[in-house]
Amino acid sequence: MLQRMTAIGLISGTSMDGIDVALIETDGETAVQAGSFASYGYDPDLRRRIAEVVHDPAKAEHDPLMELDNAVTDAHAAAVERFLAENKIAPGTVDVIGLHGQTILHRVERRFTRQLGDGERFARRLGIDVVSRFRHADVAAGGQGAPSCRSTTPPWRVRFARPLVVLNLGGVANVTYIDGAAMGGISSPSTPARRTRCSTTGRCATPGRPAMSTASWR
Repeated sequence: MLQRMTAIGLISGTSMDGIDVALIETDGETAVQAGSFASYGYDPDLRRRIAEVVHDPAKAEHDPLMELDNAVTDAHAAAVERFLAENKIAPGTVDVIGLHGQTILHRVERRFTRQLGDGERFARRLGIDVVSRFRHADVAAGGQGAPSCRSTTPPWRVRFARPLVVLNLGGVANVTYIDGAAMGGISSPSTPARRTRCSTTGRCATPGRPAMSTASWR
């Protein structure tokens, strides 16, 4: 039997409306139990600064953005600290945190994606193991980054009958279609969707087993 872990996941979508925090218990393969979740809004000034970069693709791709990166990291760390306090969860009971970060540019046709969020800085502040840059790893491995992080046996593929459609509805609607070993993805804001294909040979970052350029911090 695989060891069950308590994990917290963090993400802030392209709408920049807030930082979503969710806790689960999982063995990383076939079992997942949902726990508490919450969403915390960005400080208005930080949200404005992020939006300015998002609307300037050249800056989003090439500028160091160290100060903004630190601010986004600290906002995510503060969200977790608030989440733990509100739900009376001791930090020592959390095995790992998945830090997606804030997307500022996503150009999968060029195999490029950039998210703000420093896993090492985050881990130092909270004292909890952190896995980050898994979206970068998925794109580098040939994935789309957004529709579905590629994995051969994620829990939702084991528990549900196929064909299976998974909808990730945010600033962009991402639909992943799975039928047997085949997996396809569609991404669309409001225009006709462009059909894409992604392999199932890649894998997501899992606690203790970083994939590709995924970063983990202790």
